[in-house]
Amino acid sequence: MVTWEPWDQNVECKEYRLNTILSGQWDSYLRQWADAIRAWGKPVLIRWGHEMNGTWYPWDGVHNDSDPVRYIKTFRYIVNLFRERKCANALWVWCPEMVLHLPRSDGPHDYTLYYPGDSFVDWIAFDGYNFGTVGERKDPWRSFDEIFGEAYQRMTTMAPAKPMMIAEFACGEGGGSKPQWILETFKSIRRYPNIKAWLWFNILKEAEWVVDSSAESLKAFQKGISTTYYKTL
Repeated sequence: MVTWEPWDQNVECKEYRLNTILSGQWDSYLRQWADAIRAWGKPVLIRWGHEMNGTWYPWDGVHNDSDPVRYIKTFRYIVNLFRERKCANALWVWCPEMVLHLPRSDGPHDYTLYYPGDSFVDWIAFDGYNFGTVGERKDPWRSFDEIFGEAYQRMTTMAPAKPMMIAEFACGEGGGSKPQWILETFKSIRRYPNIKAWLWFNILKEAEWVVDSSAESLKAFQKGISTTYYKTL
């Protein structure tokens, strides 16, 4: 899976805003990607413009006049361009952020308003974290169900035939027991049958997201994924 981010690491950059993509300015670049992926021939999941319901990327609603329709048009525009290039092995992943300090059903933060539609999306994905008391966040300790449960139900209703994934998730060390959170999370995931894949955000960034932030956390992770549910047949 490729996470494709149209920016130069500056959230205020204008060059890659959605209107510039819709204008055709980047068509040549997009065609190069489509042709290269088609030539490779194997399935490639493309998570384009993720976390569009947040406030920290130049493609999000807030940085595009709080207009979710513009995001939808851009997503569809790119998918259609790949289809025109006969790039059938590209699979499209739509991925909002389950951020808990922003309202999920109000204005530009309502992720459902950004859904491009079943004919343009192959996978529905979610990003979300249990920050706890890391840094300046001082969030309440959140379970997997608290982070993702509501979104899972809403999107299952909107797009019941689509497979889902957790494209980014992890737990910090402050505010609760990370080993226990890991064990409970891997049990919880089994109650969501549409979740067909997940990716742990195994990076030192805002918090110690890595699974081996402590010996106890690593042991919990190893135990959690040792059940037959997570084993490849």
